[in-house]
Amino acid sequence: DARIRKLALQKLGMGGQRAVPFWEQIVERLRDDEDNDVRMAASGAVVALGGAAAPCTNDIAGWLEQDGPDLHKAALAGLANLGENAMPFMPVIAKKLKDKDVSIREAAQQSLASLKETSAPVASMLVGLLRDGLESEPYYRAAVLQTLVALCEIPARCIIAVAEHLNDDDNIVRMAALKILGGQEEVSVPLLRGIAKNLRNKERRVREAALRSLASMGHLAAPVASLVAERLSDKDAEVRCIAIETLGGLG
Repeated sequence: DARIRKLALQKLGMGGQRAVPFWEQIVERLRDDEDNDVRMAASGAVVALGGAAAPCTNDIAGWLEQDGPDLHKAALAGLANLGENAMPFMPVIAKKLKDKDVSIREAAQQSLASLKETSAPVASMLVGLLRDGLESEPYYRAAVLQTLVALCEIPARCIIAVAEHLNDDDNIVRMAALKILGGQEEVSVPLLRGIAKNLRNKERRVREAALRSLASMGHLAAPVASLVAERLSDKDAEVRCIAIETLGGLG
């Protein structure tokens, strides 16, 4: 009875360390059960076990090399709860940022972002991926940058690689780069001008992102105040409002 299997998996998910001896049964249901609700319950059990699943880290990471989106999503969600135990598997997780399934890309982003306490090596790895993937699909570049956004703290040496995407052909990628750069405490004038160049982008969302990026810098963005002022006559009312707020914070 699928309902009983589902209930059993939900109970195991609540069992913490006591559920670890039943790991193989949980995995079997996740991989092979014909009922979607049961597979979802198995995935939920993996996530609910949290740190209690640490002894099974190698097993969880191994799912990423097997076939099946359910296994991949369960693995990424499970690794997100394992903290430093997941660090050795960063490159394997990062491969899923290239997945054509957006839900798997998002799960990979969340999994990598969960390593905030050790953000420097994660950020360095992601920047390496950015440089290697300049000719990749836009959704991949966006996924890497959005993961960097979620990490919050990014080493200064990584900023140049991010800034290269201020002129990206894809506006989603540009906006992710703008959000990252807006959080920096020190910026050079050339970098400010690279951000401000996006104030003239045809896409309203990019202009807004550029204004918000500069607004978050406060007085540091004063050298490009004249370019911000141009947006006071923008054809979009929301952009005009953000421009007023941004100028007010430039000092």
